[in-house]
Amino acid sequence: MKVKIYLITNTAVNPHMYYVGLTKNELDRRLQEHITLGRHEGNKLLSDAIIEYGKRNFTIEVIEEVDESEARMKEDYYIRKYKSHCMDGCGYNMRYETCNYEKHYHGANQEQIEENIRNGRAWNYGISFSTQSKEKMIKTKKHRYSLGLYTKFNTNHSQETKNKIAESKRGKKLTEEHKNKIAECSSGRTWIHKKDLKERKFIKKKEINLYLLNGWESGKGVIWINNVVECLCVDIWDYENYTEKGFVCGRIKK
Repeated sequence: MKVKIYLITNTAVNPHMYYVGLTKNELDRRLQEHITLGRHEGNKLLSDAIIEYGKRNFTIEVIEEVDESEARMKEDYYIRKYKSHCMDGCGYNMRYETCNYEKHYHGANQEQIEENIRNGRAWNYGISFSTQSKEKMIKTKKHRYSLGLYTKFNTNHSQETKNKIAESKRGKKLTEEHKNKIAECSSGRTWIHKKDLKERKFIKKKEINLYLLNGWESGKGVIWINNVVECLCVDIWDYENYTEKGFVCGRIKK
């Protein structure tokens, strides 16, 4: 199957800024996905840029059509050719595509990534970034900020502003419409947890099988414990710390 290697160009800046990607879909659809799904796909730099400069200032074109087996190598080649990696200062790509997908970088295995790509999804669909990955993204954003591309990065409110915000919200209640929107966003979701990562997620139920295959478990990952005097609800991964203090599993019967 042929895969399109495409180039997105920000024509509003001089010199131009680039993004190199690959897709099996139509180009207009892929550009729209960068706008609507960019933050979730790990292409936040490009998504932010399109929002900042406007879609009309971005062009998208096919550089080359290649076999699926060589798509990543070609994508990597063009990222280097156009210097579109964010650390090179000329683009929005956040990673090279031939980095072998190290597990500690994104918290997923190769099989899960390959499955996402086969199904036409973003490579990191349903994958949460590890702490190390987040630190790398922060480093990248700081670099972009040093180039003058993020004017509001790491901006903190003054205490006076914080007090004004708090005062404006004090005593306000959510409207029924707002409550319904929150309920709608929360419906069809469920909690999962992973002990070794000491993490929990609130995911869409249709995604749960993907997580369960990768070692996640259903539920919030909490447990009730007591020491006869008091009763606590703690994270499962912290349970052993409490057993050393005389706590046992279960709630106190009244």
